[in-house]
Amino acid sequence: MNKEERVPKLQVNKDGSRKKPIKHFDSHNYGIEVGNLTRQAENLSKLTKMLRDVTGDKNVTSLGEFNEWLCEKSGFKSPSFSAQSMDLQDVYGQVHNLSKEITISKGDLTPMHKPSPQLLEDAKQKFTVYYTNEEYTDVLSLIQIQKQYSELSYATRMTTGVNREGKLVSPLVNNFKLNNN
Repeated sequence: MNKEERVPKLQVNKDGSRKKPIKHFDSHNYGIEVGNLTRQAENLSKLTKMLRDVTGDKNVTSLGEFNEWLCEKSGFKSPSFSAQSMDLQDVYGQVHNLSKEITISKGDLTPMHKPSPQLLEDAKQKFTVYYTNEEYTDVLSLIQIQKQYSELSYATRMTTGVNREGKLVSPLVNNFKLNNN
């Protein structure tokens, strides 16, 4: 049996439910998304390291926590004024810029500071289109029809076509119907 003649096997998830057959996977945009997530993971690692180095506190890992730390250390209510008074304006600006680019959290990273498998799976699902039940049934029927069509003789296949209405036509069938009804 050729690859094109094979009927897809029913795939099952771990919970016993039927896997949805994939109609299309947008690998280009998935690659872009993975690159974006990887860049965000690197920026989150840079941000965490920068905040730990500046504050000396391992619990300060986000912009909000940094703002609280600045206000607590300086005694002022404004984080930007606090950063200015502590001569941390450059760091404060860098933290703000990095924070704007990051949409993931530490929980979305592996211990090696890479996007987690779950985050990558979620991105993969975002760019995957599945067959509906009706489309899947149609595809299975078409596979069977293709298989049967391929088993016809070459001469018979050459006299068969599809008309403008989308109907399968063949002079052999027409003659058969005409002479045997």
